[in-house]
Amino acid sequence: MHDCRSRSLRARFLRSETGGISVEYVLWTPALLAILLLVADTSAAFLAQGAMWHAAGDVSRALATGRLALTEAEAFLASSAGYALDVQAQGELISVRLSRPFDGIGTGMMLSPLGDMQVTIVQRLEPGVEL
Repeated sequence: MHDCRSRSLRARFLRSETGGISVEYVLWTPALLAILLLVADTSAAFLAQGAMWHAAGDVSRALATGRLALTEAEAFLASSAGYALDVQAQGELISVRLSRPFDGIGTGMMLSPLGDMQVTIVQRLEPGVEL
């Protein structure tokens, strides 16, 4: 009698599909969450890149016209936005490169393996201006 009851329970268990949706949920949730985080991080990176282009343009123009000294620009960018500044002068051209790690942008989980975000602007120095 005990054997008959265990066979019927086993047969009902094998036919039952209750909880079948849980397996799909467990399998797909991490993938959907990863896609959502990637979209959020990418959106934040585009916003940060726009801000970097704007800051690089302002700093390169201020350096090219002599309104700002190089040490002042480095101190301002490091304290206000966390950007690292690299300025190269070649003849009458000035190259301003800003960089910032992806760690501080968005969630920092999806894009941080890429390293740093960099923006470079090249501009002509005004006559009489030296770095």
